[in-house]
Formats: sequence, C-alpha cells, structure tokens
Amino acid sequence: MPVVCPSCGFYNVLEATFCEDCGSRLQTRAAPVPQFQPPRPPEPARIRHTVLCPSCERENYDDEAYCSECGASLKTTPRGAARQPAPTPAIRRSGPSSPPVSPLLPRAFLVEEGTGREFSISRPDLVMGRGTVQEGTHLDLSTADPQGTVSRRHGRILFSDGVFAVEDLGSANGTFVNNVRLSSGIRVPLKDGDRVRLGKLYFRFRGPQ
Repeated sequence: MPVVCPSCGFYNVLEATFCEDCGSRLQTRAAPVPQFQPPRPPEPARIRHTVLCPSCERENYDDEAYCSECGASLKTTPRGAARQPAPTPAIRRSGPSSPPVSPLLPRAFLVEEGTGREFSISRPDLVMGRGTVQEGTHLDLSTADPQGTVSRRHGRILFSDGVFAVEDLGSANGTFVNNVRLSSGIRVPLKDGDRVRLGKLYFRFRGPQ
C-alpha cells in the first residue's frame, strides 16, 4: 500500500522515508512491537485412579467405560473403590439327608453286619430312624430295614466331651448295646467294636480307639 506525502500528496512506495516529489519527510507507520507472552506452564500430570470391575474384580483406570478383562460396565463402580475380599463360598449340601460334618467331630461309623455297609456319624446329635431331615431323622435306615422294625425316630448317637453315646427314643422294638436293651432316654457310652442293635438291624460301632 503506497504512502501519501502530507505536503504535496504524492504517492510514494511503502518503504520510502522522504517524498520523492517534494522531499518532505513521510509519516510511516511504525512496525508493531511484538508483545511479550510468557510461556504457558506445563499442564500438571493427571493422576489416574483405578476402579474395580463389579463382575470380575479386575483393576481398571477410572476413565475407562468397560472392563478390559470381561467387558462389564464400570460406570457403577465409585472412583478409588478399595478392593473387597472375595466372599467365602457357601458349602453346598448334596441333599437334605447330608448334613455338614463338624470339624471337631472324630470319624465314626455304624457298620452293618452281613453287608459291611457303613453309615457315617456326621453330626454330634444324629437321629436314626425312618424318614427325612424335615421329619426329624438324620440317618434314614428304611432301605436297610425292609421289614420295618426300625421306628421313625428310633434312637440317636451323640458326641459330647470326647465321648460317643447312644440313646433310645422310645422305639417300639428297642435299642441294644452288646445285647442289653436300653431304657428310653438313658445314654450309654460307646467304644470301638461295640455291637449296636436297632430293631432287627445289627451294627458294629467304629470310632476312636
């Protein structure tokens, strides 16, 4: 863009300092002084928190939407959630007639004479008879007693103070230890090798020696 002389109105080139026609000093625009701009401070490093996947408990960064392990959504997990211990798996019973065995209960069995079939004494208060757990019987002997000589709640074996004992529960055909009939409600200690009779079923007690 030309520079106009303020004295004679002559158009001069932009770089001219004096007018080429009259020699007057030209009023040139001063070059703009660049403004100093301080350098931008570096952005602070972003701290990435971790969250736990609600499905597989894998750690992921909190800016991720889905778990990198199982693909589950992470939106429901709060930031910085601490890892929770895995719950203890529940012990699943095999059936209503299979109560859990006490960890303090010694291994003991009733071994049926003639067949050698073993019946585990799996609890410290084991009711023997004919029926299910819902009916109050823990050890169902109906399959071993086709003649029906065992009562529904015939007797029970107990474990207390380190000793096994047997008790008759008012059965019709009686409970015997070494051929001696027990009075109802009276507990008789058992030792390894004792012969136990329920109705017409004969067993050997196998327990701690």
